[in-house]
Amino acid sequence: MLQKLAQLGTQIEGRYATDLELEELEVYLASIGQRVCTYEKIATQSKNIISEVIEKTMIQEELPKTNKCQSDLIIVLRACSAAMLINDLDRLREGFLLWLQTIVKAFKCTRYTQIEYQILKEVITNILTEQEMAIMLPSLELAHTLLSG
Repeated sequence: MLQKLAQLGTQIEGRYATDLELEELEVYLASIGQRVCTYEKIATQSKNIISEVIEKTMIQEELPKTNKCQSDLIIVLRACSAAMLINDLDRLREGFLLWLQTIVKAFKCTRYTQIEYQILKEVITNILTEQEMAIMLPSLELAHTLLSG
């Protein structure tokens, strides 16, 4: 949304925005309360979410738990939550996930991340309401797709 606001500011310089140009902003502003509540819920539950995902992934993959797995997952969850809050998947993709994707591929961890991020979506689904999940799912799906592909 931040990039879209900047673009809108540039596009409408010297004139008023049209109804069509303002529509996306109105939709975002109508959802901001829900986005903040969802963000806060994930932030408060993040330790439990991460622990559950790591445990389920380790059981499924029969791998030892490492602090590296946990810290990577924390960073991705924070980035996805921030992207949901400001409604900016482009920034998430270009500013973070493409960089992390390179690392995941270099270490040949795509199979592991595919499982891990599928479990992350399942765990979060059990915590968030249907409406909260609807606004969080796009960033989780993007992370899942880019990091496991």
